[in-house]
Amino acid sequence: MLRAYYEIEEAASARQFGTEGADGWGFHLWSELVFDEAPHRAVLEKFAAAYPQSGIALPAYELGEDFIECDAVWASQPVWVYYETVLSHLWLWSADRDAIEGLRSALIPLATI
Repeated sequence: MLRAYYEIEEAASARQFGTEGADGWGFHLWSELVFDEAPHRAVLEKFAAAYPQSGIALPAYELGEDFIECDAVWASQPVWVYYETVLSHLWLWSADRDAIEGLRSALIPLATI
């Protein structure tokens, strides 16, 4: 298997939309693979299959997709999932620190393609 991400950040205090939005906790996963080779959808689909209770339901795939988001749940807390294929990053955010740290721990072993 190929490691999909060259950097997986630690969970940190962050606003949902970078400089705007609610305060909470989040982390990025960064990849060098871009556009339709970006690993985000495949990794999230693998995660959703392993953890169906997460409720991850991505919108239908579109060639050249970018700016994809969906909602999820971890430790009974809402989580926001967002990825870009041009800048090739996956961002997971929650208002709850324990939820985002637990999700991060579960996702890391699956962050391969």
